[in-house]
Formats: sequence, C-alpha cells, structure tokens
Amino acid sequence: MVEQRVALVTAARLGEGMEDTVELIEQLRRAGAEADLPVWNAPEVAWDGYTSVHLHSPWDYSEHLDGFLGWLGSEQVGGRTSNDASLIAWNTDKRYLLELQERGVALPRTVLGLTGSALSAQRLRDELGECRIVVKPTISAGGRRAWLCDSPELAYQTIQRQAPAEAVLAQVYEADIETLGEFSAVYLGGELSHVVRKTPAAGDFRVQGHFGGRTEPVAATDWIARYCAAVLAAAPSAPAYARVDFLVDRAGDPKLMELELVEPDLFLRYCPRSYQRLTQLLLHRT
Repeated sequence: MVEQRVALVTAARLGEGMEDTVELIEQLRRAGAEADLPVWNAPEVAWDGYTSVHLHSPWDYSEHLDGFLGWLGSEQVGGRTSNDASLIAWNTDKRYLLELQERGVALPRTVLGLTGSALSAQRLRDELGECRIVVKPTISAGGRRAWLCDSPELAYQTIQRQAPAEAVLAQVYEADIETLGEFSAVYLGGELSHVVRKTPAAGDFRVQGHFGGRTEPVAATDWIARYCAAVLAAAPSAPAYARVDFLVDRAGDPKLMELELVEPDLFLRYCPRSYQRLTQLLLHRT
C-alpha cells in the first residue's frame, strides 16, 4: 500500500502552523497518513513526494502573489492541491466578488478602481453615497491593508496615500457588523460543516482575531445552508473546501463579504468533528 503523505502548506513565519494544526496532524496520522508543514516557497521541498497538498496557513501569499501563482501552477504541485489550482488563482484577487455579483450574489455597494488613481471623491460619492467607506486593495488578505474612512473625501485621500497604483475596492461600510457580527460558514467536501460568528473589538471594524475580534460557534441553520449553496453555485467550479463570509443587513438580507477558497482559517477548533471531516477529504483525494 502506498503511504499517503499530506502537505499542510504554511508560511515561513508560521513554521508551527496555527491553532488547528496540531489536532489536524494528529487526525491525519491516526488515519495512517504522514503529515507535515512545508513552507510553500521553500526551495528544498520536493512537492511531488506528496499525495495531497492542502493550503493550510500560507498567510503571506498575497505579499508574494506572482511567486505564489508560479508555485501553484508548477509541475511539482500540479493537481495535488485540495482545491483546484485554477479556482485558487481566481480567488486570489478580490475582483472575483464583482463576478459573483454579476451572477446574482448580493454584496455591500462596491466600486472598483483598476488603479486607485482612477477613482475620485466625486465618483465615490455618486456611486456609494455620503457614507463611511471601507477601502482595500484587491490583492490583500486577513484584514490587513483595509481602511475605514468616514466620508468619500477621506476614502479618496486614503487611496491616494496608501494604494494609488493598485486596484482597489471601495465598499459601503455595513455598521451592523459591530453588533451582529460577520458569519463564516465552513464547507468540507461540498457539505456545510459548521458556522461561527465573528465580532470586532470595540472601536474596530475588522473581525479577525489578530485585530482583537471575537469568534463563537453558532447553529448551522437551513437558511444559512441555502444561502451559502447559492454562493458556491456561482463560483467557477465546486470547491473541496470553502469558507463563506457574510453579514446580515438591517433588512435581514445576507451580503457576501468574502468567498475564501485559498488559505482560510476553517475554524476547525469550534467543531471537533470537522477535523475528521477534513482528514477524510484530504485522504479521499489521494
């Protein structure tokens, strides 16, 4: 029997992985697989020695996108990734959100500037209104390089100062996130596994833990399953794993924030059975 070797791909600054790593490795080993944590851009790694390559915590990919995409498309990595390489590449640029919107997925009101310098305060006001605006480059991750601006003028000034040569998204700030939070629905093997709710720290707008955000498990209701199934159906192909990040506005309607298909925190620690589900997914693909 050929031994199954699973690469839980990480970043150099996360050599020991993240909160879910130890238990996931243990589950894989209990299932008879060898599992370790190679760094995606380490030149000495022999990727063709792995039967499955899962993007576990390479959380610096957006800082080195050209190199990452080259690695992803290399002959050694090939078809070993748990999500299809072309789907991962599509998901690395936030312009994918506008494609999903064209396919019927609701977003917060959004303006794209192919370079920040192509935007103006007047255009932001005309298209988004007199409101608070979140600005973020289309190549970014983890809430880093996201700015909350109190007016279209301040959003324009922020873009010119922080990202004048980059493509950026400017979105109406959905203030209910401060109290109602953002939901993350995790899909493993095409099925809804579990859901968490994330709320920002007081005085912040970002829900990520490294900004002080708080996370708690919530029920995986039927309406969440229906909504997320519609989001996933709008993607170019079906992912093996996914995290659907969305909020619910004051009218009770869900709005997509991100469809995470690259290297999301899957919050396995909030649903112990999910470790086994992901283990089965990774080994089934071999």
